[in-house]
Amino acid sequence: MMKKIRLTKLDVSTALLTLGSVIPGAAVYGRLPEKIATHFNINNQPDGWSGKAFAVFGIPLIMTAMHLLVCLLSNSDERLGQSHKVNTVVRFIVPVMAFTVETIMVLYALGRLTNIGTVTLCLLAVLMIVLGNYMPKSRPNKFFGVRTPKTLSDEAVWNKVHRFTGYVMMIAGIVLMILALMDLFIPALIVMTVAILIPLIYTAVI
Repeated sequence: MMKKIRLTKLDVSTALLTLGSVIPGAAVYGRLPEKIATHFNINNQPDGWSGKAFAVFGIPLIMTAMHLLVCLLSNSDERLGQSHKVNTVVRFIVPVMAFTVETIMVLYALGRLTNIGTVTLCLLAVLMIVLGNYMPKSRPNKFFGVRTPKTLSDEAVWNKVHRFTGYVMMIAGIVLMILALMDLFIPALIVMTVAILIPLIYTAVI
């Protein structure tokens, strides 16, 4: 008999927090232009726009749906639930992202923020440092971490890989923060790519 997957109180609470990301835009709705920049290129210039209503209300709704999907998928693997701290961090990623995205879009639309690239990269750097700190605390699962046949089949390999990955992500996050503050966007993107590739290569050779 298939196990019934349920949403926990933490799932519902963080989903409501995600939905609450409408607050920044709703608070200044009357002052916002009819078209809002919702995507930026590598040169820090907007290259995608959405209507005001979609930007303020539609995107938080989509993010909330994504969050609930993430919760349901992670709840289907009991092993992730056994890593309580990691499970909690995973739950708060989408709400934080939603508030961040909405706040950045609103501030840019009001002319209060211009350097989107630096702000975005700094936030990604913080995220990498946080995830790097929690990587070694995770247990084998099919949702979070470096998930390969080798790591999923051997808990000792999983632990070794995730200790190494944690160090890589934390170091990469610090370097990324420095590069972001120096407005060195191309090197920053290279650092993020390398930080993803190194753990995969390490997993393959150990």
